[in-house]
Amino acid sequence: MRISDNTIIRNFMTSLSGNAGQLNRASLKVSTGRSYQTVSEDPVAALKAMKIRRSLSRVSDFQSNISDFEAVTAERESAISEINDILTEISASVLQAKNGTYSDSDRDSIASSLRSYQETVFDIANSSYCGQYIFGGSKEYDIPFSLDASGKLLYQGVSLDTGTFSPEHSYMDISAGTTADTAYSGAYLLGTGVDAGGISNNIYNLIGQIAADFENNDLSKISLYSEKLAKVQEDITVKYAEVGAQSKFVEFFSDRLTATKTNLTERQTELEGVDSAEAIMYYNQQSAAYDATLAMGAKIVPQSLLDYISR
Repeated sequence: MRISDNTIIRNFMTSLSGNAGQLNRASLKVSTGRSYQTVSEDPVAALKAMKIRRSLSRVSDFQSNISDFEAVTAERESAISEINDILTEISASVLQAKNGTYSDSDRDSIASSLRSYQETVFDIANSSYCGQYIFGGSKEYDIPFSLDASGKLLYQGVSLDTGTFSPEHSYMDISAGTTADTAYSGAYLLGTGVDAGGISNNIYNLIGQIAADFENNDLSKISLYSEKLAKVQEDITVKYAEVGAQSKFVEFFSDRLTATKTNLTERQTELEGVDSAEAIMYYNQQSAAYDATLAMGAKIVPQSLLDYISR
């Protein structure tokens, strides 16, 4: 049976087109590192990979939340540590005043230091991280502390000596089904109310009371102040430990999310990735096949009139 030139050419073009398509797919595998480019090439793997991508996206969101929370917690730990150091210095000065004799200039010097410490505590209490006040409670974007006309400390506009404060909460997702309370009340940190002797439980106001007595040469309450400072510093140490425990709790979930992300990424690579060596070998095979098809076409495609004229 005679096969026409048109049939030969048509069959050749079909083979050439098929080889070109295979070569293109092989080239894409090498350049993209993906085993398929469209869902239709491997629907089952594509569906599984899509679910993994959604899971990876959730993990990334959780990690972002944890990263922000860890940064804020670190700022809180540093701030509480500074307040503890200040209380240590003040306690030493008060203890020395209790056991020794001070001249007027000595008392003035201590009073001046106390006022300076008081201002530092105020600044620490209003610390922020990326616009977020770390002791702002549930109102983390509003400056938490201010002073009334008499110089007493206010938290969210309410007197810390006379006001009533409730626990504040603001929850953030850190893992599937797990949240962390990101709110930290400045009222809880510095203390509220006054004791039976009229001495403030609030660190800022307490320092102010001690400073005022030194300024007025009144050391009648120095023993009470020493006891109060010891109690307040003990409370601060507990609060520092609480923040540290919360930091460890979140760190545990951070490590777990890292492991989960690694596992999901490996699974995604199994579904979508290619072995580079195999992909290059496959590309070389398809390139050789394409070149062979072109060479074959040069022999079977009839010469044109121009080929004859050019002889």
